[in-house]
Amino acid sequence: MALRKKNIVQINVESNFGSTGKICVNISDYLESHENEPHIAHGPIHRDTSNSTYQIGTKLDYYLHILNTRIFDKHGLGSKKATKDFLNKLKVLKPDLIHLHNIHGYYINYELLFEFIKETNIPVVWTLHDCWSFTGHCTHFEYIDCEKYKTACTKCPLTYTYPKSWLVDRSSKNFAQKKASFTGVKNLTLVPVSEWLGTKVEQSFLRHYPIHTITNGIDVSTFEPKNTSAYKVERGWNNFKIILGVASVWDKTKGWEDFIKIAPHLKDDEKIILVGLSKQQIEVLPENIIGIERTDSKEELIQLYSLADVFMNLTYADTYPTTNLEAFSCGTPVITYKTGGSVEEITDYNGAIIEQGNYLEAYKVFNKMGATFKKEHSQTIRNNAIKKFDKSFQLKKYDELYQSLLN
Repeated sequence: MALRKKNIVQINVESNFGSTGKICVNISDYLESHENEPHIAHGPIHRDTSNSTYQIGTKLDYYLHILNTRIFDKHGLGSKKATKDFLNKLKVLKPDLIHLHNIHGYYINYELLFEFIKETNIPVVWTLHDCWSFTGHCTHFEYIDCEKYKTACTKCPLTYTYPKSWLVDRSSKNFAQKKASFTGVKNLTLVPVSEWLGTKVEQSFLRHYPIHTITNGIDVSTFEPKNTSAYKVERGWNNFKIILGVASVWDKTKGWEDFIKIAPHLKDDEKIILVGLSKQQIEVLPENIIGIERTDSKEELIQLYSLADVFMNLTYADTYPTTNLEAFSCGTPVITYKTGGSVEEITDYNGAIIEQGNYLEAYKVFNKMGATFKKEHSQTIRNNAIKKFDKSFQLKKYDELYQSLLN
């Protein structure tokens, strides 16, 4: 039986935008449908003006927080007034439970937030979508084989990455401040979104908390195979074998350079389609790579997942990519680098795992698969996605977790 009339506040950098923002909305809709009182507090950039949402800070607060990060490497330590205003709002709401997601993203002060949590002893669920919570700077460290997070971060080799610092390496102090803030909470449960991330948490200063892995889910009734014949003809792609890549931001860690390196090896009847590129990136693409800017159109994404012969995820840093799940749900196999949680759902019948950086091997595997692999396995891939990845399973697990904490 679901919770009744419980006031649950989620906090995330985004609401109804990006993968984590959509997860927040899915949870909120589920809670509301079960007669609870859900709220979402989010940052100021991607505004969500729907009911029961609260914007933390203004765009000016956001840009000042960015400046504080770029110059002083003090990410998560700006936005003091915005955070105090939000905490006053929380005092009025009196939530039964707080559900944290990404508290990085230039919008909230984590020290003030955790002071409030420790003072009030409100039960907290913290879904970890990356590694930022237990490092001195970065969100991902796997692709440089860094293990400083296990003891103490110092002399960070990734200050040039998000959350980028131009001048200062404050990783040692950041690590100590995070450890002081994030430890000592009486009623906190951590929810890594992959088994891989769970193993990293168990080796960090957060290891003393209960860890309850809940993987991401998607709407399998929306992401389903489509007949794309007309769509391909309209765009002149009907005679091509298609490799698809999708990312919200394309850079070296997402395999941008590796796709460019594959291009000279493509046959005349093969093309790569990359979704989520900037206009500047599209302008420099070789002729056999088709670039598409970021789209919020699910319909277009579904068409692209459905028409692709393979979804290729050449990521060097990923926790548990929902893009893989979306491709599976549309019946499309996935080739991925051996990276983080990206490999956790790959089997012999739905794709292949390639060592990081071996882009030519990824391309060779695509050629070995050919069009017949998808035709033979598409329905099995789709059926497995329905059984394992539907968001309803994820939502029920969160509901059960909430109940266990509140009862």
